Amino acid sequence: MQRLRSLLFAPGNDQRKLGKAPALGADAVVFDLEDAVPASQKAAARAAVHATLRRGPYQMPILVRINAVTSPQLTGDLDAAITPNTAGVVVPKVESPGQLIEVAELIAEREHARNLTPGRIRIIALIETATGVEHADVISATQGARLLRTILGTADLAADLGLPVGQHNPTLAYAAARLVMTARAGSLAAPLDGPYTHLDDHDGYRDDCRRSAASGMAGRVILHPDQLASAHLAYGDGVSLDWHRRVVAAFEEAERAGAASLRLKGEFIDYAVYAASRRILDQAHGVSHTG
Repeated sequence: MQRLRSLLFAPGNDQRKLGKAPALGADAVVFDLEDAVPASQKAAARAAVHATLRRGPYQMPILVRINAVTSPQLTGDLDAAITPNTAGVVVPKVESPGQLIEVAELIAEREHARNLTPGRIRIIALIETATGVEHADVISATQGARLLRTILGTADLAADLGLPVGQHNPTLAYAAARLVMTARAGSLAAPLDGPYTHLDDHDGYRDDCRRSAASGMAGRVILHPDQLASAHLAYGDGVSLDWHRRVVAAFEEAERAGAASLRLKGEFIDYAVYAASRRILDQAHGVSHTG
């Protein structure tokens, strides 16, 4: 589950969408038990999600977004979510390492009870409050919590801050940059960006994906299948790798000759530039740089 350019969400109370989502071409799918499901349908959604998971295996990772750790729905959600075909759990509104450790322990109990491989089911932390953003460093460094990466929950964060939902601004850009930095410092895979909510604004969406990718985000939450192609282009398929291949080849040749820098097509190449190109190539081929 290293390359996640697109994380397509499907509401847990919609059996048709649950069945259809894994065939739409996303890098991973999230069956949603949280915000997409009204309170009156939580139990039915858990049953539908569990039944759909049991019908696997699937060709791509399937995750389940549970309700918040403080919610009375937590244990029921995990009972439904933990199956042989579940790749991970998305935990919303994470604000402290302790919340991740609690979920990890509950997952471990269910893995043991169901004879599943210990530690196989990973956690993605959804950071969507000011407190979560400010604690992103300790969250990203949490040990023993199965943590794979973080997601910036832009809509909920905007609401928490009293900002217009669906509009990028410097405050949200700060939050995104903080998640990128803390993920790297915590040896996590690069974070994912939140959804683009203006579904009919295709030009704006493409621009936003390019901006997001340039800021260090590895992919994003997808609300509609029509958004998949632009996400894949911006976060991977559209990156020209030829230049980076030339940088790597030229620098390695120079290094063998005893040099630690060179000029390539008017560009200065040293160890830092080489390392950046090497990392981009590795990520394009699914090579992890996490700890």
